[in-house]
Amino acid sequence: MKLFIKSRPSLNHRSLARQIGWAATSFNQWMKGNRPIPREKERLLEVVLSRYGYDSKNPPSIIGMIGELTRIQKGRAHFQDMPVGTRFVIIDKHDIPGFDITGYFIKYPPQRISTNEYYFTGYVARGTWKLVGNIADCIADFQD
Repeated sequence: MKLFIKSRPSLNHRSLARQIGWAATSFNQWMKGNRPIPREKERLLEVVLSRYGYDSKNPPSIIGMIGELTRIQKGRAHFQDMPVGTRFVIIDKHDIPGFDITGYFIKYPPQRISTNEYYFTGYVARGTWKLVGNIADCIADFQD
């Protein structure tokens, strides 16, 4: 549900919280991953979001969404010097040890790998990034 909400900046978080009878601060903490959502509130939120096209049986994909690094990528041969705050387009989702997505890094130089080829994409370590929205939210990142 968080992904659905984050991908629609027109949804007012305070209004959503009010519609399910939850404090706006608690809702905000849940959106940031600092608090769980009570089961009752989750069910109510599903009903409210269904009015906007949300389908709990077919949740949206994160492919094509924008992520942002929250920690330095350590112990890597490539893309290890990217600063916190570097944004990327999520181009693939994985379930491999230590990594959960591949990102196309925005405004970051390509990396030369051992085969002497250059790459703009790389794995992003699990727990080192957050979802920040969709392309429309971050269009300024693509402009010079």
